[in-house]
Amino acid sequence: MEVFEINREEELDQLAKYILLNYPDKRFFALYGPLGAGKTTFIKYLSKQLGVIDSVKSPTYTLANMYKTQEGKKIYHLDLFRIKDSIEWLDIGIDDYFEDPNAVIFIEWPEKIVDLLPKDRTIFIHINPDPDTQKRKIVILLSDEQENYA
Repeated sequence: MEVFEINREEELDQLAKYILLNYPDKRFFALYGPLGAGKTTFIKYLSKQLGVIDSVKSPTYTLANMYKTQEGKKIYHLDLFRIKDSIEWLDIGIDDYFEDPNAVIFIEWPEKIVDLLPKDRTIFIHINPDPDTQKRKIVILLSDEQENYA
């Protein structure tokens, strides 16, 4: 488990770079946090570090956005806020995004499908905002740590 204190939004760029350099075998990024925690904002910085050339926006109403990097690699950004559970997820067929072995997948509200995530290729990111300031505590976990995280 790694814990980072973020005082300004600009610090997310360096944290995104750090995560991508230190966890190169992870291609699923499960982002947890309440509404307004900054999940989409952090995904923008992760995407920037990956070389995404598209504009990164929240897919809350579309469920999924696809971006491409300068090298043509696909990035999927999924927002599961409106999904009830993993059964609905499978019924809709959005799990097809998981089949692309070269894609990077960012998932907001992953708790709804956590049982479907490949544990060996997933990094769990918890964003905990301080309600009185703009500060964020970001906790990075691997699957075995995630199972015990409260």
